[in-house]
Amino acid sequence: MNESRSDPNNRHKPNNSGTFDFVAGWFNWRSWVTLGYYDVVALYRRTLIGPIWQPLQAASWILGLWVVFGGERGGNSLAYIGCGVVFWQYIAIQVTSSPNIFFAARNLILSVNRPLSFFVFRAYTASSLRWATQLVVVFGIIAFMGLPIGWNSLMALGGLVLLLYNALWVTLLLAVLGVRFPDLQFALEALMRLMFFMTPVFWSPGDDMLRNYLATYNPFAHFLEIVRGPVLGILPSLTNYGVVAAFSVIGPLVTLALYNRMRHQLVFWL
Repeated sequence: MNESRSDPNNRHKPNNSGTFDFVAGWFNWRSWVTLGYYDVVALYRRTLIGPIWQPLQAASWILGLWVVFGGERGGNSLAYIGCGVVFWQYIAIQVTSSPNIFFAARNLILSVNRPLSFFVFRAYTASSLRWATQLVVVFGIIAFMGLPIGWNSLMALGGLVLLLYNALWVTLLLAVLGVRFPDLQFALEALMRLMFFMTPVFWSPGDDMLRNYLATYNPFAHFLEIVRGPVLGILPSLTNYGVVAAFSVIGPLVTLALYNRMRHQLVFWL
């Protein structure tokens, strides 16, 4: 047992870098996609309506916010709040669930010959698939309100790809930090509750100075707008894309550097 903890299946030798581990995990994509899918299936096993609970929960949240705050934006308030809630949900799910990934897979990590990144990919796939059912709500809102589908709307697909891409490195980063700092998950849960109100999910910046400040300097707002804006027929600003591009380049580099440095210690912290 001690041997497996210190060097289980030779996966933690110094010559195996974090970058190598990440690439090796990626090339096991058939396994982690399949297991991620079955994780979602297992979550809803024996329930009456299965994954339909996800869009129902999102719809109830949207309805409540729209009834209370919908008057701020007039005619497109339902679409604005609906898209905001659905895409915010993805950000919040990935941020709050990631720190516990390695702890949840502890027994497998210590006994199965897999790259550590494999377990990150698996969890990322499961949470993404579970959230994807909420897109039904977005399509329903688009159809109900008769929102036009044009080039601006198609840009939402590119924004969604950028959101998924950035969610992957954030998942890995927080999974690594979560092992080192067990309190991180609870801290992020509290932070994301606060950031929900600090991000223009259901409110608009308008002429309010504080709201404009939050919409400008809150990175979550920029990730939200590159997806929601095109759905509503609004072209995101260069600032939106600039902030997202900076995170898309710097974030993965910082994450891989940290993973290269800490990967060999992760198993001892579990």
